[in-house]
Amino acid sequence: MNRPIRFTFKKMLEKEGYTVFTAANFAEVKEHIQGHEFDAVISDILIPGTNGLDILKTIKENSADVPVIMITGDPNIFTAAEALRQGAYDYLSKPVNRQKLLQVTAKAVEKKWLTNERKRLAEENKAYQKNLEGKVRERTQELEELNFFINNIIESIPSIIITLDLEGCITMLSANALSLLGRQNKSEVIGKTYQYIFPQKLARDIDKIIQEKDWNISHECQLENGATIGYNVSLLLRNQQEVTGKVLVMRDISEKKKLENELIQSEKLATLGLLAGKIGHEMGNPLFGILGYAELPESKYPQEEDLKHIVKQALQLKKMTRDLLTFSKPKPPQIASIDINSILKETIKFLKEITGQIKYHEVIVEYSPCLPPVMGDEEQLKQVFMNLLINASQAMKGPPEQDTLKVTTALDQQEKKILVCIEDSGCGISPEDIDRIFSPFYTTKGEKGTGLGMTVVKEIISKHQGHIFVESRLGQGTKVRISLTVQQQQ
Repeated sequence: MNRPIRFTFKKMLEKEGYTVFTAANFAEVKEHIQGHEFDAVISDILIPGTNGLDILKTIKENSADVPVIMITGDPNIFTAAEALRQGAYDYLSKPVNRQKLLQVTAKAVEKKWLTNERKRLAEENKAYQKNLEGKVRERTQELEELNFFINNIIESIPSIIITLDLEGCITMLSANALSLLGRQNKSEVIGKTYQYIFPQKLARDIDKIIQEKDWNISHECQLENGATIGYNVSLLLRNQQEVTGKVLVMRDISEKKKLENELIQSEKLATLGLLAGKIGHEMGNPLFGILGYAELPESKYPQEEDLKHIVKQALQLKKMTRDLLTFSKPKPPQIASIDINSILKETIKFLKEITGQIKYHEVIVEYSPCLPPVMGDEEQLKQVFMNLLINASQAMKGPPEQDTLKVTTALDQQEKKILVCIEDSGCGISPEDIDRIFSPFYTTKGEKGTGLGMTVVKEIISKHQGHIFVESRLGQGTKVRISLTVQQQQ
């Protein structure tokens, strides 16, 4: 556009507060475009050296968001359409009145401002998103590290940790809980109720604790497999107020209970040893006199049942006195290399042919050949096997042809142990009695037993660094297993 029109437009726009640059030709247009960022451009279609459409194209290539208003004195559909197609914001025909110019310019500037604002907001949003993503990544990493740390603690401690939701479903458990629950993978347990997963006795005990709200108190439960579990139940709280479930902390205290029982047993034995020695010594002389005076008239009057009863009871007291003295003052073991098969053969022969105590029973023997020797006291081990064989014989109360006494030996190569098993087909032992058979003066034989035989047996086996195990069921017989350590090769 010519200079007067440029000057007029400049004055009108500056009066409205705009900052206006003018260009007389295409070279000046390019110079302004490269040095400034404009909010709008007003250009004539006809410019010396080029045309307005080339200027429009150049402006759009340099800054696509700048609105360009095209002006011409010879409007036609083609030029208007081409201008709009190439990105012109609006198209004005000459003569251009002031109001129309200011109106179109204001809208063009507003459009540029909105475009800039949209870009600014988009950039801010992008920066915010990037910053937020960074913080999320950092927080996620922190949570993963914290979760890894907590899991490491949970998996490292020996206690078993299990959490339940309000419905009693398992939500989390430490890896060492799987062996207690008899499972291979946590997926078999997570989401299932503890009543369905836990051993029955433990589940019943926990039910009772939850019903009675007996929180944070230590409890014990002996499982069906014989293991003893110590545990407590606590509330799982959110923000120290809202109850979201339960936390179970469990420990296998079987070994602890065993040591406690052994300590109690040891203390009992020490006390009873002193008492037994005193009683045995004090009873010895009077009992000898009673037995002597009773046996004399019995020999003269053998038909007198009362005299026979006195002698029988006196002999029973004599046996008890002997056991008490043996219990209180055991002889020091005479350690030597022992062939277990040999002393079992001798013991069985003695009870079968000399005393006749297992004379009428079928005795099945299965000796493992070439057993290595063990170090021990031959007489004490004979006493152990004699007591066990006599107990087995006395437990078999049926017809001799229906009862079987089985003695076997075997070698555990891996553990370097010799295993001896004495098994009978007798009346068996009740579950409540089987845990008490090693207690001093406890007997299931009534007046026939002193209650010291199995106590002495266990004491001798312990001194030989061995172990004794008893399995029995009422009406199904009893199996006694003994393990002894093989003599080390020099």
